[in-house]
Amino acid sequence: MIRWTAIAVVSVIVFSNCAFGAPQYFISKIGKPTANTADINNHGQVTVTILPENLPGMGTANGEVLLVDGALELSLPFMSAYGPKVGQINDAGQIVGAFEKTEGTEHSFLYDGAAIFDLGTFGGQGSLASGINNQGDVVGQKYQTGSSRGYILPSGGNLELLPTLGGDNALAAGINEHGHVVGWSETGAPGSTMAFYYDGASISPLGTLGGGTSSASRINDAGLIVGQSSVATGGAHAALFTPGADPIDLAPTWSYSGATDINASGQIVGQVFPTVNDLPQAALFAVASDPSLLINLIPANSEWSALHWATGINDRGQIVGVGSIVGQSGVQAFLMTPVPEPNASILLFSAVGFLARRTVVAMRRGLLKPS
Repeated sequence: MIRWTAIAVVSVIVFSNCAFGAPQYFISKIGKPTANTADINNHGQVTVTILPENLPGMGTANGEVLLVDGALELSLPFMSAYGPKVGQINDAGQIVGAFEKTEGTEHSFLYDGAAIFDLGTFGGQGSLASGINNQGDVVGQKYQTGSSRGYILPSGGNLELLPTLGGDNALAAGINEHGHVVGWSETGAPGSTMAFYYDGASISPLGTLGGGTSSASRINDAGLIVGQSSVATGGAHAALFTPGADPIDLAPTWSYSGATDINASGQIVGQVFPTVNDLPQAALFAVASDPSLLINLIPANSEWSALHWATGINDRGQIVGVGSIVGQSGVQAFLMTPVPEPNASILLFSAVGFLARRTVVAMRRGLLKPS
């Protein structure tokens, strides 16, 4: 036999390196200094909250929300509003969140691509919209003095308040295309909150990593859920939840971490902290391996001194978050886009073809004989 074994081995190595090599990313700034990103859809549209330069934190007067689409930046038309907060953007460009009316009451909103719709407080003292799917179903929280409930507002339907896990307060954070909802709920035990999964008929707890509390932030269409859980030794870790199974610790070697978003292929983003007093470091999580710090996946000579938070990831693998620029005060929103990798199948057949040609030439010269 001609030495096709060598060809096969080299081809497998080439293919494996292409398929499983560490990802690398282009990175770009979004918005202006003091900008926080919230979410990104599968078309690459990003929502950005511009914070007042003289006031830190969210929920303060004169904030602004931008819809960034490539080089275009659209300022959402909030009127008589203070401190807008953005929850999520779907593939139709619909955006949900909350803003404070001038009297100080927080209202859920829906932006449909042309105008802002004030969804109100749903009869309570305030509300917050935190998630939306591609069908336009909205989830969030309705609250009043001493209690709050998670809600789902189906597109074209009526508000439904979700059950709790036994406590007085809850929040619905994310919803997938099947209408399944995740979030957190108090359990009734003092100081205990638990991540929950709602399938449209009943609510179930998702468990913890050994501590007394957990919360869920997003769910993909495969039913994989990400969030955070306290651990028995103290601290809190990023967690991967699946209904009916024990949660998985995504960052067991870090003292503090949290997962914020997951895409269709199961890529998970969030942040890690060496200690609770340290600045966060944006990370890409994977089951059974250490988190990859995003700062290590961008060019080493970039202008970014740190990447603090990863707040969203789409099905194309694009990541948005917040970091710091060398010599610039305040935080800066970023967009990371995977560097296109050579097509593995092309390299595979190129390697096979190259070695096959070398083999033929060697046989013709009498340097290689069939065995």
